Amino acid sequence: LIAGKFQAAMPADEIPEKTADYEGFIHLMQFDGSTEKTTLGFIIRYFDRETFEARKQLMVEAADELKEAYGENAISLEIEDQYFNMREKIEPVMEIVEIISDAFKNLDIEPNIVPVRGGTDGSQLSYMGMPTPNIFTGGENYHGKYEYISVDKMENATNVIIEAVKLFEEREEGGIRLREIRIGFLWSLFFAATFILNRSMELSGGSWPCGSPLRYYFMIPQTDRA
Repeated sequence: LIAGKFQAAMPADEIPEKTADYEGFIHLMQFDGSTEKTTLGFIIRYFDRETFEARKQLMVEAADELKEAYGENAISLEIEDQYFNMREKIEPVMEIVEIISDAFKNLDIEPNIVPVRGGTDGSQLSYMGMPTPNIFTGGENYHGKYEYISVDKMENATNVIIEAVKLFEEREEGGIRLREIRIGFLWSLFFAATFILNRSMELSGGSWPCGSPLRYYFMIPQTDRA
């Protein structure tokens, strides 16, 4: 009853199925329970910080109203920040995006520029001090039952990375400091390898959400060094 009322307090039209592009959403990811205890798990994804904070406050207010109606111990709420919009970290160093764009052009690949409607490792890394815009890797339908990866697209992604590295080197000779960017490319390869390990872990019966955060423990010393 209480779990249902909490879910009903969320915006009915702000869900993945009814939003697109730069429209944010609240996604109910988990709904487990019994008559004694029920657990809900949500993710909140909005592109602007103001709406993001407002939706977190909406959850706080919904929980407070249910406490008033059913008692202080009727519901507990935990909110943990996970991903922010990396735009504020990428805009000051747009030369990164410009070089990637030039790499596409040099390879006669037409970029399909779309908003990433979810959290990414690029967001985590950007807020750790290593601006990391997202480029394609060859995968499609991420985190769904129809997720797959194309060998042809993986080859194209590899060629884009190689071409971008060449452009970075050329522009560094012209006076642009790009040491941190080169480090970022090396760590992007490391992250790509961890996705393969996570998938292997899941197929063998393990839990990829438990294993995936481990890569950040390896990253923290390197971002401090960079």
